Amino acid sequence: MNSSSSESPGLRTFLVTIAALLRQWRVVVAIPLVCVVVAIALVLVIRPMYRSIATFIVDSETATLQGAGGLAGLATQFGFRLPSGGQSPQFFADLATSREVLLAVAGSKYPVSPARGDSLVALPPLYHLAPSETPKGMESILKRLRHDIRAGADVETGIVTVTVDAPDPVLATAIADTLLRAVNRFNLERRQFRSRALRQFLETRLGTAGNELRNAEDSLRGFRERNRTTTQSPELALQDQRLQRSVELRQQLYVTLSTSYEQARIEEFRDTPSITIVDPPRPPYRKVWPKRVLLVGGAGLLGLIIGLAIALLRQSVSALDQDELTAWAAARSAAAGIPIVRALRGGRSGSTPSS
Repeated sequence: MNSSSSESPGLRTFLVTIAALLRQWRVVVAIPLVCVVVAIALVLVIRPMYRSIATFIVDSETATLQGAGGLAGLATQFGFRLPSGGQSPQFFADLATSREVLLAVAGSKYPVSPARGDSLVALPPLYHLAPSETPKGMESILKRLRHDIRAGADVETGIVTVTVDAPDPVLATAIADTLLRAVNRFNLERRQFRSRALRQFLETRLGTAGNELRNAEDSLRGFRERNRTTTQSPELALQDQRLQRSVELRQQLYVTLSTSYEQARIEEFRDTPSITIVDPPRPPYRKVWPKRVLLVGGAGLLGLIIGLAIALLRQSVSALDQDELTAWAAARSAAAGIPIVRALRGGRSGSTPSS
């Protein structure tokens, strides 16, 4: 008997709550239903986004100039500073979202889905932005591309991953393909520029080394013509050895510079791709946004929580005694003095037509 009486308050509270919710069933059902309908309308109105993914690796030959360790070291010895390599996978990931590459992407024209026609279209009209010829239009399209294009690098494997979001699957693939070409072209021009700078240095240094070699050979020849026999004089023998070593050192330097010069000339005009595409961009078949089930389900759950809260609040207010009702009215009067609440009430009363 005592056990049942101790449990009766909790059970009574639960039953009262259920009864209150059943009396307020219209609120509990209507609010989630409205939220679901609004979510469905938004899902149908929101422009879908498709994502194209591509991966590539940097060719080992382009990580530096072929044999650049020796060439750069040789150039440094003679006081010539070459641009640094910096061609790690992370470098290419940052390059993919750099302004230089994005300008190339923004200035290209792209095909869209067959339903929209087969002509090539620039990006600003597709995104409803100002023409890219204007400063405002260019900044707008660059801002949009920075939002839609992401790149990351796996340091261990050296794989660079690029993702492109676009409102059309064909457009997403075309932008990703253009981006890869722009990255390859930028790195190719950069590699050729470095090779050209090195070739110009080696060309100048090769001429100087050739003159020094000829002068050393002339000095050795003249010394030996003046001194037919050097074995009888230790001083003459030592001088002959010094001149001979000078010629040999200059010969080695000249051969090294000649080899490096020919190699730099080859690198200057080499136009082979600097990146290898591992996974080329393909048209995506599924939207990445909006996630319809998630949005509609979340809206329904949120509406249910709001509906339950309103129903319980209304039941709590209706169950107040006279003193509590007086306190509730005082709280409402105090809230009416808040500027925001007063402005909302004024707007609502202003929108109501006068009789």
